[in-house]
Amino acid sequence: MNFAMSATQRGAAKKVRKVSDQELARFLRHLSSLYRDRSTGNPGLSLALAELADSIYTAPSAERQSSLFDGTSLNETIRNADSEMLNKIIMDEKLTKGELVRVARERFSIPRSKLLRMTIEGVRSELKSALLHEESLKIISQEAHRGGTNRVS
Repeated sequence: MNFAMSATQRGAAKKVRKVSDQELARFLRHLSSLYRDRSTGNPGLSLALAELADSIYTAPSAERQSSLFDGTSLNETIRNADSEMLNKIIMDEKLTKGELVRVARERFSIPRSKLLRMTIEGVRSELKSALLHEESLKIISQEAHRGGTNRVS
């Protein structure tokens, strides 16, 4: 066998994205369920895989939860937040992907299913794009109400 990698294969290997802890844990739990059957699987391996998945990723701890997500008036907070506050929320590293998805759904009506397929960086990028779009619509609305006065172009 030839174990040497061609330049094309090395380039493809460099483009592989890092798997998140959550994705790895989900894969291990799925693999664990495949080995769970006593007649065709390996229950001991299944148990070990499940324990490994739990040790790799557990649900977000209380210390990671933001105070923004504690109250019942979260929907109102998100809907009434100005762009500066929303930008701080988007960039907050303490927020989990689920919390960012909730912000996107409540403020910008972005479909939850679309965001759940993305990485947390993708969700942040989608939120930034939505925020920029919202800001551009405000500018257009202000110009329309002014009636074009003071316009130089």
